[in-house]
Amino acid sequence: MSLRAWLKSFVVGGALAWNLIPANGVFGQQPAPPQPDAPPPSAVQDVPTLPETEVVAEPPAPNLAPNFEPFVTPQTVITSNAFQTPAAEGYFASGATAGSIVAIPNLRFPGTVNTVTEEMIQDQQAISFNDILRDVGGAVQTNNDNLRPDSFFLRGLEMTSRNFRKNGFMDPTYTPRDFANVERVEVLKGPASVVYGAAQPAGTVSVVTKKALQDRFVWGGMTYGSFGLKRYQFDANSMNAAGDLLVRVNGVYQDGESFRNFGSNERTFIAPTFTKLLGSDTAITWEGEYHEDRRMRDSGIVAVNGDSRFFSERQFFGAPTDFADFADYRSTLSLTHKFNDYWQLYIGGSSLFYKAPSRGTTPTTGFTTSLSPEGFYNPTGGFGNLLNRQQDAAMKFREQNHALITNLTGEFDTGPITHNTLLGTETNFFITNHDQFTTSIPGLDPALTFDPTTLAQPYPGATPVNASFTFDNPGYYQNRFGLYFQDVMQITDRLSFMGGLRWDTMRVKYDRALLFGGFPIFAPPQSEENFQRWSPRAGLVYELVPGAMSVYGLYTRSFSPPSGSVFAQAPLVPEYGEIWEGGIKTNIYEDLILTVGGFQIERDNVGVQINNFNVVNTAVQRSKGVELNLAGQWTDRLSTVTNYTYADAEQFDPGGNAAINGRIRGVPFGVGNAWTRYNFIQGPRATLGLGLGYVYVGERRGDYTTPLRLQSYDRWDLGLFGHYGRWDMNAYIENILDVRYETGSINQYQVYPGTPVNFRFQIGATF
Repeated sequence: MSLRAWLKSFVVGGALAWNLIPANGVFGQQPAPPQPDAPPPSAVQDVPTLPETEVVAEPPAPNLAPNFEPFVTPQTVITSNAFQTPAAEGYFASGATAGSIVAIPNLRFPGTVNTVTEEMIQDQQAISFNDILRDVGGAVQTNNDNLRPDSFFLRGLEMTSRNFRKNGFMDPTYTPRDFANVERVEVLKGPASVVYGAAQPAGTVSVVTKKALQDRFVWGGMTYGSFGLKRYQFDANSMNAAGDLLVRVNGVYQDGESFRNFGSNERTFIAPTFTKLLGSDTAITWEGEYHEDRRMRDSGIVAVNGDSRFFSERQFFGAPTDFADFADYRSTLSLTHKFNDYWQLYIGGSSLFYKAPSRGTTPTTGFTTSLSPEGFYNPTGGFGNLLNRQQDAAMKFREQNHALITNLTGEFDTGPITHNTLLGTETNFFITNHDQFTTSIPGLDPALTFDPTTLAQPYPGATPVNASFTFDNPGYYQNRFGLYFQDVMQITDRLSFMGGLRWDTMRVKYDRALLFGGFPIFAPPQSEENFQRWSPRAGLVYELVPGAMSVYGLYTRSFSPPSGSVFAQAPLVPEYGEIWEGGIKTNIYEDLILTVGGFQIERDNVGVQINNFNVVNTAVQRSKGVELNLAGQWTDRLSTVTNYTYADAEQFDPGGNAAINGRIRGVPFGVGNAWTRYNFIQGPRATLGLGLGYVYVGERRGDYTTPLRLQSYDRWDLGLFGHYGRWDMNAYIENILDVRYETGSINQYQVYPGTPVNFRFQIGATF
């Protein structure tokens, strides 16, 4: 039996078997459920809880469905330790840990963190990372090229794979993320080198996963949608009779096609987690993940005479054998210990192994200025209609990342000043097992040259290409150690100061070679470099209205080591960045916060590929602008997440490559989003709500060598939500007006169209 088939049977069989396990863990002896006014069973009376833990249980609601058993809301553990943020209420998150590791209320944090809550993810039926970008101010898709599906721009600067964290650990995987086990996503704007180190100045994405609870429940759901989408998902939680061993498993199987010709995607995901409570002050948690995602690698469509909509949005320019095959294998073990009411310790280790082999066929040269604007064919005929493509293959692509993190936090007073202090260390080992990339030479292989305007030979190029360059990376190693200190000082009742400093030391070792037809063109000598860097942060917060309104200011510097490049003739230098930010935060209502701020970010030594055999990183990028973020609850029935960002993002190369000067490709001046939900019916047993969303993205530069411009667009979305008893339902329609738009581009030969009108419908039940 294959691994995928085994996992399918495990998902289905596990969900069924879980529901048969009695509450006391002994088959055939399941006790009757306790009455609402009666004390819980004796086996649960002495359950040890996590530090400062509150156990909340709702009484059973009256049975509204005559054929259903009375449904009892599952018993939930709410953990309030220093390293975990309070549970979100709907669309409102009162605080975050993304920018500080320890939980700090939004009004007292000198910076901007956007939180995408679990309810937002559910309401918008998010199954890819791009689906939640609307909830993050200043976020816009990059190029959606299937090589790095989760990359995006934030405030005009690109977020790369190393800007992601999962439960605090660096998460550089290329695998597109799934939300089956995600509790919330926190996006920190600007650099956070003080707590994360080696961070780029755009920001940091912190993914927080669901933890095992003192509960017994099983939720299962099915999603069907446009283009053959089928998604089956479950979430099962249980505990032993003593209540000190908690277990939770989330799983997904997904299959579907695409609006693009030959488009396909198949995904298998399973994530178990166990928590062992060692008394009332100590907890040990293990989390694992297996995730496989296989899809068609898509090069987009070709723009003709600057027209990105010359061809149909379904037109495919690759080969049917193109693919991208992602897989993750992840394991994390952590310990949380509370010494007393003031001091707590966290120790954790994580190992991540991932792969991303792929093959893609990409247009590179041809007819883009030869085709007639009046029709598909050039009236003069001949070579003008032919399109050259190149084929890239990364059949060897395996990397791994291992990390150890220790954090100690506590509170103490020095005279009238209260200190909330964090001291931590991070050790990180990033290893490239062996990456090898093969690229053909455009125009030399007849199988890769074709006329896309005729159906005589629409999709050639299925056979491997022989005349090619090979970029061989037999080994890249990046070992780093960081030591950091952070202090949040409450100077007065209204004034607080956040200061921090991190020291990083890093060793980078790199082997590489460039070959043609198997023979080396050049083999740069093995490079080995060492870096040390101090990264400071300072921020002030003053509460104009205590607990309701504050103003803040922030300055931070960032440091990112050079990435490996086979093209580099000389060792690359690190990338540096800094940000100035200031603004005002207001709790309009208790659960509704408005943030308005301005920012200026500078990024130096950005990597630029000058030609096929040389990369230098001398480019400078600057982004300055203003941002508005509104999130939370207007009322118990009315929720919203709304944002708008104006970012003037430019770049130039002091090294002399004038082609890249000007606006950063793919970045609009303005991007805005709004999503609002209103519940017409709201009660403990039944809910019915309607959501309406709007997305706006301004005009963007589409290419560095041609005057291609991607048009601005706006898109409307619609959602319908409800639950009744144990059942829940969610319907989502995206792009209800069927607007034609482009999400991004790499150049005039690779433009990525947005999805036309489509829907997703989910139905689930809790047992």
